[in-house]
Amino acid sequence: METNTASSIISRLGAGSGIDMAQLALDLSEARFAVQVDRLNESNLNLETRIEAATLIRNQISQLASALGERVRTGDLSPEATLTNPAVATASVVAGVN
Repeated sequence: METNTASSIISRLGAGSGIDMAQLALDLSEARFAVQVDRLNESNLNLETRIEAATLIRNQISQLASALGERVRTGDLSPEATLTNPAVATASVVAGVN
């Protein structure tokens, strides 16, 4: 009796009918979880985009800091004093003090 029940289940599932049961199971599982997989893929893409943007900003800030540092070292952005009337006051810049 168990053989007939097992045979009945197998025949109902399509065994021996030329249906690829492994592929059918794969297709069913993919269909079942397609929405979740799509949502995860979209989240992953959003995170990758944010990481790329953050990396670009970090690199640009680093380049800006380097350029500003170079300008300060060469004296282009060093402190300067201008007197409109030297008889009223004098000013001097002390090296190393900013």
